[in-house]
Amino acid sequence: MNCNGFKNPGLEVYRRVFRNLPHDVPLIVAVAGESIDEYATLVEGLSPFGDLVEVNISSPNTRLVYELSSKPDQVRRLLKAVRAATEKPLIVKLSPDFDANNYTAIVPAALENGITIINYGNTRRVTAPELSQGSGGLSGPALYANTLANVRRLRKEFGETIEIIATGGIDSAEKAVQLLESGAAAVSYFTAFITVGPTLPRRICEAIVKRLAATGGRSVADLRRT
Repeated sequence: MNCNGFKNPGLEVYRRVFRNLPHDVPLIVAVAGESIDEYATLVEGLSPFGDLVEVNISSPNTRLVYELSSKPDQVRRLLKAVRAATEKPLIVKLSPDFDANNYTAIVPAALENGITIINYGNTRRVTAPELSQGSGGLSGPALYANTLANVRRLRKEFGETIEIIATGGIDSAEKAVQLLESGAAAVSYFTAFITVGPTLPRRICEAIVKRLAATGGRSVADLRRT
């Protein structure tokens, strides 16, 4: 469990850092704000330095961000504003606590605004006396079954109109490969950097290569389509 929030030095500091940040792989910059205008300002200010921009509407330990998923009309306006703020590819990071709204309103709103990359999902909201704010986010293996089920459901309901980043509970190469074969185009994780260690990305890549060799060298996209 965590309750870190988004305390940081602000937009202009990040702009200075990103301006001099070399990278030879695609860089995703992530934003979250407390109003539609703030989201748009952050996207406009940071998108020149990244290859993609992720719009987080799901942080369970940042109240105004978390509550967005309960307000689909506001999310629709927000997505329209951030789409107008940049030409870079956008990612919407969903909350696993709002599945009904995700499927009936938020993903459709993303598609209406030309946003086709969905990150499912984030930590789940929990309350616990040991957390400094009394509530926060649950992460780790407990999230995996739900992540897998929703990757499959997203692919089934929206077909090839979206690309899916699977997030939540990934702590082994086997889980990563299962998600890729179940509909995800990419996977991400955080907790396993602590619980498993920094070698997990290599293990995942080796498992993908082994799986491709076993299937005759088809791409991951081919694997998930079958």
